[in-house]
Amino acid sequence: MASRSMMSSLLELKQIWLSRLDTARQLHEEAARELDRLVGEWDHGLLPDSSGLELIRQARRREHSALDEYVRVLRICTDLVVHGKLPE
Repeated sequence: MASRSMMSSLLELKQIWLSRLDTARQLHEEAARELDRLVGEWDHGLLPDSSGLELIRQARRREHSALDEYVRVLRICTDLVVHGKLPE
């Protein structure tokens, strides 16, 4: 049977990673909203052709990076919470 301190440490570790997951989710949602906003402005002719496309490309890269980070943290949380596997 695991000691109380081990159980407490595991619970703390889970809470840390769940907090990181929440942060990663929020960052992805913000990046996705920004991308949607820019695409909407583009669709309505509110962005100049030359710089508008570059702004959308940059926003898409930020959204994709944020999604990659969210998925990475989600995998770690799933392994930790569901399978009991400690992060490396």
